[in-house]
Amino acid sequence: MAIIRTKGKGRKDVLLAGVSGQIGKSIVVKQYKGGRIVVANYSGKSSKKPTKAQKAQRMLFKYAVAYAKKINNDPVKKAAYARKLKGRRTVFQAGLSEFLKGKIPGVPGRRPTIK
Repeated sequence: MAIIRTKGKGRKDVLLAGVSGQIGKSIVVKQYKGGRIVVANYSGKSSKKPTKAQKAQRMLFKYAVAYAKKINNDPVKKAAYARKLKGRRTVFQAGLSEFLKGKIPGVPGRRPTIK
């Protein structure tokens, strides 16, 4: 993976500026806030069936995404989260992290048991 920074002195004419998406089935170009461009290998879908633990983790992540979207769509909650943020983190990322770390009181069933 290569990270190219487009901000700063003499970095305005970058070959991949404005480019994003996959190029064939070999590489992916991603654009991020702050002028970062990431070039990574294309990763295809696995042919293996997911394990019970993977399925449980995916379900947990699905709940976490729903929680983060709910916060992001509520202007009052979004403003409250935005005041606590540091660096490049977004409100969505903070909500996702809070849910996955189990820091939300009164939300039953956050952690599915895996057997």
